Amino acid sequence: MKILIADKLDEGSLVKLHSAFDLDRAEVVNAPAQELGLDREGGCARNRRFLAFEQELATADVLIVRSTTKVNADLLAYAPNLKLVVRAGNGMDNIDRAACSARGIEVKNAADFRAVTEATVYAIIGLLRQIPRIHAAMVDGRWEKIMGAELAGKTVGIVGYGKIGSSVAKVLSALGANVIFSDVVPKETNGVAIKQVALPELLATSDIVSLHCDLTADNKGMINASALDKMKKGALLVNFARAELVHTDAVCIAIETGKLGGAHLDVFEREPKEQKAAFDAGRIRALAQRGFNVSLSSHIGNQTKEAQLRIADEVVSIIRNFIDARKLVTERRPIRLPATQAAAGQPGRTQHSG
Repeated sequence: MKILIADKLDEGSLVKLHSAFDLDRAEVVNAPAQELGLDREGGCARNRRFLAFEQELATADVLIVRSTTKVNADLLAYAPNLKLVVRAGNGMDNIDRAACSARGIEVKNAADFRAVTEATVYAIIGLLRQIPRIHAAMVDGRWEKIMGAELAGKTVGIVGYGKIGSSVAKVLSALGANVIFSDVVPKETNGVAIKQVALPELLATSDIVSLHCDLTADNKGMINASALDKMKKGALLVNFARAELVHTDAVCIAIETGKLGGAHLDVFEREPKEQKAAFDAGRIRALAQRGFNVSLSSHIGNQTKEAQLRIADEVVSIIRNFIDARKLVTERRPIRLPATQAAAGQPGRTQHSG
């Protein structure tokens, strides 16, 4: 039984995975695809670095990915023995579930909602209190007491009522907000005074719109000029979901014209693969620099030590249940590392990348 980690995980998560499976359940190989030439689009360019990853993938039974590696038919062609794909995180839009199903490959995700919930509530309150504008003024050496607003009594529209969306809704409701939500299927609210509405009604009546849905072919670019035009003047937009849900240029225009009162974006279409890499968010970054009510973060919704350890625990549980259900035979085998890591004497421990 071989478990291959395709994307970078934080050190604590790797320790949990290695301690759970190294010598008693399976072989664990940490071969981050980012370091081996596999790009975000899943392109399998046959360079020397990818050949090393290909060799590991060819004999993998379980593949663990985050948001970087795109698991599509091209990648699966290199994985004849693959039986399970585990997404260490929430969204699964980087996994072609139909292609996996056609091969009889199970797909699971280890979702966590607490950290994203906290980050979302922080961003909403920050925008309401005009914190980005106040921060910009203070950094510029100007003392400005800008009038903000309170969350209580505001209508917050949650787009996507899954684990994260429902968690955000419950916290905001407890803080006095009037919460509504839209989803592609009817959802139960378990007694919480939260109403499901159609998306057009949500856009038209919300003071704050917060996105928490998966990316699909149907909702790509859903927050475009037309959608923004339907929103209340001065409304706020928060996106901790997927960058492709939002037409960023349209959001910038809406902020510049005063149609939108502010925005927080945590996700971007082209994100760097390495820590401290140069990154230009474009026009939206310029608005933040010019003192508009705009805040940006570097895909950090789940970026807490606690969240990563909870996700690692869930990944371990998923794999153990899978092994037990299929009664797979495991062997006591040594860990093999990519040559660069083995030479450095490192147990495959790398920084989390997003």
